[in-house]
Amino acid sequence: MMMRERKVRKATTNDINSIHEIEKNSIKSAWSFEQLKTAFLQENYHFCVCDDGEVLGYIGVKITFDECEIMNIAVKESERGKGIGGELIKALVEFCQQNKVSRILLEVRESNNTAITFYKRHEFHEIFKRKKYYSDGEDAVIMEQKLVSLAQE
Repeated sequence: MMMRERKVRKATTNDINSIHEIEKNSIKSAWSFEQLKTAFLQENYHFCVCDDGEVLGYIGVKITFDECEIMNIAVKESERGKGIGGELIKALVEFCQQNKVSRILLEVRESNNTAITFYKRHEFHEIFKRKKYYSDGEDAVIMEQKLVSLAQE
């Protein structure tokens, strides 16, 4: 059996259905289809890992001035543990460095130890907690990765 090559590319509106399927099957407080559609129309950048046209995972970020906030990241359940999330983070870091972004921020549920471990492995550090951030009263852990810009002055 031949391995299909994975690549990270910018998502298009044709990917919204696949992204929404992964989102609702992966994230406790998932965005609705309408929220995702609206995000595509704003200054958000979305990247998808694709395998021969099949979306395996995605990352949605919002860039404001020199800061990037990861809004959503998820990988299809059957594809987890295969390095896709790491590929998404690596592509995001490269994109941010080329575009003079100084840091990447994200929030994660305090109980989501798998995600916190993943982010720490990818050089994110906890900077503070937002008490009772989620609608169910759970705290959010805010994490950050500081970047060195690769952009030409």
